[in-house]
Order: sequence, then C-alpha cells, then structure tokens
Amino acid sequence: MLLTLILTIAIGWAFYRLAHDYYRHTWGFAILGGGVFLGSQLIFGFILGVILALTGNMDVIATTGGTVMISLVGLGISLAACGILYFLLKKSWIKNPKNQKGKDLIDQ
Repeated sequence: MLLTLILTIAIGWAFYRLAHDYYRHTWGFAILGGGVFLGSQLIFGFILGVILALTGNMDVIATTGGTVMISLVGLGISLAACGILYFLLKKSWIKNPKNQKGKDLIDQ
C-alpha cells in the first residue's frame, strides 16, 4: 500500500514536470498520471478476478506467494501504462508545441 502511494506521487510529479516543460496544465496532467496508474491497477485486478473466478482458481489468492506475484504484476502493468502515456504525450507535444511568443500573449 505504501509502495503504491509513493509510486503514485512519483508518477504525478513526473507528469507535472513534463507538463511544465511543454507549457501545459501542470496539475491536470499530474492528476492524470496518478489516475492512470491507479486506474490501470483497478482494471487489472478486476479482469484478473473475473478470470480467476471463471476458471475456478481462487486458491491462488489464498497463498502469500500468489498475492505478492499478483501485486508485482499489477505494479508492472500500471508502470507500463503510465510510461506509454508519458511518451505519447511527450511525442505529441514535441510535434505540436504551444506558442509562447506572439501576439496572443498579454504581458510582453
């Protein structure tokens, strides 16, 4: 649980810095990064639960090794989802930069 909280904060901070570097809404993307991390864990757990219930292998959850393995796989999938989103946003923002110079700025 504590590892998930620390990783959520670190991922949020990484998305915050990315949005700041490309002049986007910083807190919105920080929350998006943390939400993708937690949401992908939730979706993974739900899908895995349905698969285990349908196949009748619920005793995997009863063992300590099984729960640790499921937790580590879930963290890996969540980190992969956040990494993919991070690089897609970065690639998109490199192609379409926000103009910081021009007539549209109020304070020049």
